Amino acid sequence: MWFGTDDGLSRFDGISFKNYYLSEYINATTSNSVKKIFIDRRGRMWIGLDTGIVI
Repeated sequence: MWFGTDDGLSRFDGISFKNYYLSEYINATTSNSVKKIFIDRRGRMWIGLDTGIVI
């Protein structure tokens, strides 16, 4: 299960949480504030941030 937070993405596997800070994976100027999460038919995760969209 995925959760969007003001501090990135969190994934809960039923036992524990794993946090992902988007600025570590994309570039240093990317916001970590996740507003929306959408998984499309192809299994891609679309992440709506306060500064734009990341796929």
